Amino acid sequence: MKKILIYLISLYFLSTAFLSCDVKFKYNVDIKKNLIDIDNEKLLVATLFHQKAAECSALSYQAYNIARLILDNELRRMSLTKKLAVIVDVDETVLDNSPFQVKIILEKTQYPEYWNEWCELAQAKALPGAVEFLNYTKSIEERSFHVDSLKNEFGIRFIVLPNSMYGAWYETLFKYNCNLTHEEKNKIFYEKLEGF
Repeated sequence: MKKILIYLISLYFLSTAFLSCDVKFKYNVDIKKNLIDIDNEKLLVATLFHQKAAECSALSYQAYNIARLILDNELRRMSLTKKLAVIVDVDETVLDNSPFQVKIILEKTQYPEYWNEWCELAQAKALPGAVEFLNYTKSIEERSFHVDSLKNEFGIRFIVLPNSMYGAWYETLFKYNCNLTHEEKNKIFYEKLEGF
């Protein structure tokens, strides 16, 4: 209880100091009116990681480079008469939909609100390495299939990119019990941490 009280007091002073500053935001957001709830706060950090962390970009390049190596090995192993199919997921594997996540954070809402609007804009950029890899598959006359919501078994034939912005990983931490309060979820999150 004492730790929570210290955390809340610290958060109050930090937010007061932050809100008193004359800060200009790219999206003309009045931060006082758009305080982010606890679930969207986690999405905020995940989205910032996805958009700004060099490690996230490097993981994407790494995944596509490994996929190319595996494809080249498979082509050498198979006879020239056989064709391979390259199957890729679209969301957060080929296309970066993080601007959609920003929209729901700023509007304090959740998927599926604004999803159709985002899709109709057709402004998603490719993730690092995606275009080069897909162009490579075309250059060797392999078929590329773009699949949304792909469920795979993990193994050396499947390359996985981490996506902390959405997916079942978050709900598994509290065993899909969405009726828990924010405080109950946070207690579980802290219990799940493995420190030294």
